[in-house]
Amino acid sequence: MANGQPDLQINYDQLHKLANDARTLKDNLDNDVPGLSTGISGVRKRSEAIGSQKLSSSLIKFHTAWEQPFKDAMDRLGDLSELLDGVATKFFDMDSDFAAKSSSSLASLILAQWQGRKDEWDKYQATKDLTFTPSPLWNEHGELVQGEDVPLIPWGTVPEDPGARPTHTDAQSIYDEQHAGNPNISRPEFDGNPAKTDTEYDDDGRITSQTTKNSSQEGLSYETTTSYEYEGTNEHPSSSTTTLTHGDGSTEEITTEYTYREVDAADDDPAGVGEDGNKKKYLIESFVSENTYDDPDDDDNDSSSTTTTTTKRDDQENDIGYVAVSVEDGEETTVEVSNNEGTEDDVKVMTDDDGTVRKWKGNADTDDWTQVEGPALYGDDE
Repeated sequence: MANGQPDLQINYDQLHKLANDARTLKDNLDNDVPGLSTGISGVRKRSEAIGSQKLSSSLIKFHTAWEQPFKDAMDRLGDLSELLDGVATKFFDMDSDFAAKSSSSLASLILAQWQGRKDEWDKYQATKDLTFTPSPLWNEHGELVQGEDVPLIPWGTVPEDPGARPTHTDAQSIYDEQHAGNPNISRPEFDGNPAKTDTEYDDDGRITSQTTKNSSQEGLSYETTTSYEYEGTNEHPSSSTTTLTHGDGSTEEITTEYTYREVDAADDDPAGVGEDGNKKKYLIESFVSENTYDDPDDDDNDSSSTTTTTTKRDDQENDIGYVAVSVEDGEETTVEVSNNEGTEDDVKVMTDDDGTVRKWKGNADTDDWTQVEGPALYGDDE
């Protein structure tokens, strides 16, 4: 329950099952009674198919009287199945989007943890055999004694080999990897969040592809794949392509080109070294995204749009928001976000092509907003 209002819970699996049941019922009822289809002509043949002249006559009258009502009922069943499935897939997509983002974030976290363990392991491997010889000391007999070699870095606890870079992320896989080889721990089955992320890397450890899949018990599925291209040894991608398959079978493809700006970095900044030997870091200056949507069942729903996003930074190069300009079907929409360091006073302003202005306040870091000005975005009553 949020703000005193009950939470909305939708069982999209049950709705999807009901939609399929409605389709099955419609298909079954669409079959004509044997002997009454237009493919059989003549009362005698109908009666032979049914087995009784009297019953055949009664069924013909029944069919004649109820043919249109049955057709109308079939149409309503079809409409009902589409409505149920539409609601089911929309809520499933929303949940899957959250699950995919969570799984992707978990993949990044696990990669960062692995990298930390690998750095520690590499440092150990590079220094474990390094020693130094202490200066000679006088013993109790007044003799100079040369001390034994001692480790240059005293490793109290030897770090563990982190193994290969992790390539997949889901609760079950993580648990299995963490407890591999331990017979004293029983293996639970995770069924809370089936989303799974698979990641591929190049020889330099840069992500080249990341795929997240989610599915429901009744067969709904959602998949998003993002591939990355790089220029030279730059660790930041020059472009990316995301392909998303929704629960209803529709697809989206988003192609993005990035523009970076190289700036000086502080000595303690974990940035790379520029060509001039000074520490540098790359800041996103802008990016342009081409978005195409394809509905295999209805070409009228197909669409395409272009969004150009430009970052806003202060004199210290801190990120303070962005301006995004989207063009779809010749209409332009501008969104400007002002980020006040993740406070609840961040501001988002949307200006439509016709000049309509909407304003939100909230937290840009969490993308949590409350509309404070302008008409509701989707025409809902305020």
